[in-house]
Amino acid sequence: MAKILIQACCGPCAIAAFEQHGDGNDIWLLFNGDNFDSEKEYNKRLEALEEVNKRYSKNPIFIGPYAPKVFEGEMACVECIQHRLDETARVAKEQGFDMFGSSLSVSPHKRTELINHVGNHVGREMDIPFLGMNLKKKGGFQFTVNKTSEWKIYRQDYCGCARSKKNK
Repeated sequence: MAKILIQACCGPCAIAAFEQHGDGNDIWLLFNGDNFDSEKEYNKRLEALEEVNKRYSKNPIFIGPYAPKVFEGEMACVECIQHRLDETARVAKEQGFDMFGSSLSVSPHKRTELINHVGNHVGREMDIPFLGMNLKKKGGFQFTVNKTSEWKIYRQDYCGCARSKKNK
């Protein structure tokens, strides 16, 4: 059984990570909320993530503070993903996890190959294995839509940053 730290920005994405990688693994979540456009959004997502975590795990969540960080320009999304995975890898290494990963790949708006490329790079740099995932597989996104509706859990309609909110 591997002890895995998964970066999760919201409850819906965490559902897919637990469903696809929870069997036989000890899944823990890290919530780093510094890309959200408001503290209200941070709190809504954290509440949803805590609800999902209760349904799947007894492990506490590593929770980062609301400390807005703005990524701008053409590479904003890549820089944001890099920042999130750097923090997850750092915590995973410090806390003795076997590997780390991210639930970002469940989104149909995110490029799985880019997330996994960045994660593998970060893992090599920090000397901790990255669990590359494609949580869109096996109907992962639709499964999260159905579960959040069934469980009445908050499901956002944008990435979280002001830029993605403006573009929705």
